Amino acid sequence: MTLVTTKTPSEIRALRALHPEMRERDFARIHAISEGELVASLVGQGAICLQPSVEILLAGLPACGEIMALTRNESAVHEKIGPVEKTVVGQRASMVLGAQIDLR
Repeated sequence: MTLVTTKTPSEIRALRALHPEMRERDFARIHAISEGELVASLVGQGAICLQPSVEILLAGLPACGEIMALTRNESAVHEKIGPVEKTVVGQRASMVLGAQIDLR
């Protein structure tokens, strides 16, 4: 039998206050929580919940000007910087396109 315990948002915030300089990814790993749990613990205290409308969110990207698309894993960080020129929202997948950024 596996016992799974989770930390409450207030517990996560208290731990974070002890380690404000630590990168979010490292903090989450060390404290056995996801980065999503860390962000969720800060809703209303510096973080806000986005409405889950991919079409509306992506449609607003071209107006943002230059953005950074960042992908990271344990071995590498890949950054692409540039404007979003076109977004396409489909039933099963969406695309964000530009001269420097191509997220298909």
